Amino acid sequence: MLGFTLSEEQLAIQKLAKEFTEKEIKPVAAKFEKDEDGKLAEAIFKKAAEVGILGLPIPNEYGGSDASNVECSIVLEELAVGCGAISTSIGASWFGQTPIMMAATTEQRQRWLPPLTRDGNLCCMAMTEPAGGSAIENPHMHSKTIRTIVRADGDDYVINGTKIWPSNSTNSYLYTVVATVNPELGDEGSCLIVIPALALRDFLLANQLRKWEWMLTSTQRYSSIMSQCPGRTCWGRSEMAPSYCNAP
Repeated sequence: MLGFTLSEEQLAIQKLAKEFTEKEIKPVAAKFEKDEDGKLAEAIFKKAAEVGILGLPIPNEYGGSDASNVECSIVLEELAVGCGAISTSIGASWFGQTPIMMAATTEQRQRWLPPLTRDGNLCCMAMTEPAGGSAIENPHMHSKTIRTIVRADGDDYVINGTKIWPSNSTNSYLYTVVATVNPELGDEGSCLIVIPALALRDFLLANQLRKWEWMLTSTQRYSSIMSQCPGRTCWGRSEMAPSYCNAP
């Protein structure tokens, strides 16, 4: 029989998120609209890391809590009571780090996931594009609207393209970028690239979106990406990125 009663562990997680919201978010929520340099938001994310919220979905061996989607949803719901933008930023970060948990090698997980559980580090999923809009996320389009191109350059990858509306676009530690080796190949040419913030050679941001009561979530209208990344940070179906979901 299907039940909707939360377990004791889930109730404890809910209590943690509720207390965090009451203590850390609500007292300063009215100031977020003027937090243009992001310092107040940065402090909140660091505190969220300290109490274990940022690392909830990350496996235990990498410093997280290995929480389920249900538990993560419970936390985001409680955070949104205090500030929808805080909840959105953290949820977007969890979304951005999902490909790492799915396809990264053990060494890559050891390198990238622990910093996402501490220090207030966030992740950005750069997916939507001007040409395809939300169609890039439509499985029936088979990735044919992707225009961000990745090509091999020796042992490295070079990425060039434009994204729109990426959440956490200016304040992330890692960027997971949806790209393709050739749009005509559809799904067979699609891939995901993980770009550490320090490796971004050029990340041109335009038109910071001033969202009413949502300024804290960093979102740009256009984000042009040009970067050179070391090998083994690309996952997909093409011959250039054969490791999709098969990493140890």
